[in-house]
Amino acid sequence: MPFQLSPGVNVSEIDLTTVVPAVASTAGAVAGAFRWGPLNERVLISSEDELAKTFGKPNGDTAVSFFTAANFLQYGNTLRVVRVADESTAKNATTETGGGVLIKNEDDYDAMSGTVPTGRYWAAKHPGVLGDALEVGVCPTAHAWESQHNDILTTGTTLTFSGVNQVEDHFALGDLVVSAGETRYVTAIDTVAQEVTLNAAFTADITSGGAEVKWKYHDQFDGAPGTSTFADNVGGSNDEMHVIVVDKTGAITGTANTVLEKWAFVSKAGNAKSDTGTNNYYVDAINQGSNYVWWIAHETNNSNWGDDAAGTNFETSQDNTALNYTFNGGNDGASIADADKIRGYELFKNGDIVDVSLLLGADANQTVALKLIEIAQSRKDCVAFLSPELADCVNNGGSEVEDIVAFRNSVGSSSYAFMDSAWKYMYDKYNDKYRWVPMNADTAGLCVRTDNQRDPWFSPA
Repeated sequence: MPFQLSPGVNVSEIDLTTVVPAVASTAGAVAGAFRWGPLNERVLISSEDELAKTFGKPNGDTAVSFFTAANFLQYGNTLRVVRVADESTAKNATTETGGGVLIKNEDDYDAMSGTVPTGRYWAAKHPGVLGDALEVGVCPTAHAWESQHNDILTTGTTLTFSGVNQVEDHFALGDLVVSAGETRYVTAIDTVAQEVTLNAAFTADITSGGAEVKWKYHDQFDGAPGTSTFADNVGGSNDEMHVIVVDKTGAITGTANTVLEKWAFVSKAGNAKSDTGTNNYYVDAINQGSNYVWWIAHETNNSNWGDDAAGTNFETSQDNTALNYTFNGGNDGASIADADKIRGYELFKNGDIVDVSLLLGADANQTVALKLIEIAQSRKDCVAFLSPELADCVNNGGSEVEDIVAFRNSVGSSSYAFMDSAWKYMYDKYNDKYRWVPMNADTAGLCVRTDNQRDPWFSPA
């Protein structure tokens, strides 16, 4: 171990010309509240941008957890993050009526497959209010993508029809109606009166030339769905469909109606393969590839979706219209208790399963801090980094030292724990305000910096 017998300047000469910097050599771990992302699952994060994309940008409920993680990532690029929540209130937003359901992570989804209450066809990928911003659009057939109608008349903003027309089988909310170079979109559908309401009137009534009706997202795809080569080769037909996921309100991206994901020419056939041999069944393609939604159920009327392609015609009369789903019922479950935090940190308890060196306490109180020390002592290969509680340091004039010392004494002494004595007031660029954040991520980050620039046995001080 390097040391000096008296104060002085220590000069180290290190040849880095043949060395790859070990920027990921010291792994951190933290459990806390976030707005998005799987619950009770270790996720490896390498940058603040990845943190925000995976677990959502911070708000008042999640800022301490978020910036604890973000501050550590200023020093190293290996941080394992566990999102925890109040599981009695946390909910994934779902479609249709009935509100949200709790789907904690992929394992939870697999375990509950087929048991979600009826009426929900899609669910947000993760619990949280952000899921309410989503919309899923499904275009099941060429007719739903674009069709010609010659029996439409207009009176102001209302479409009427010269003949019998089942409007629910031909129009969906948001569909575009195009006539004589003018475009309007559908805002309401009255299946009793058999009328369709537009956002604005056409300049003139639609004449015998009729009008085109287009799916609201038709311009996001190269062409209409039809029959895939796979289905055609085995006598199937009309198996293709388009699926799109949109940030309807802008809560996720900051801009309303931003397209998040889309899948073109996926198949309704449960055994479908693409031209390259990969799985093309829409349920599997979306569940495996989407960062935002889980599939829950086929539409009630589509009884043969999911069947094998051989000899199956996947188009029914109900497939003439697009299916556009909005979400509701999401809940962050942000009021987390000590037990929730402890459940998250216990995912780092087994050193044979997960490699971590630095446990970040974030805003741990005495109960959670003692659990972190217990984990570090049982593993014997990592150190817990703790800070006093906010009330000990901030707006506590004249009593800071006494209360910080009391907190330190309450958690005892350990060779596997380190405690600093401060919170810092830092700028939150996501919300344009300042927030108090504990310093334990920074002290742990100094260990990473020392490890990267020198060696683990050098003092980070």
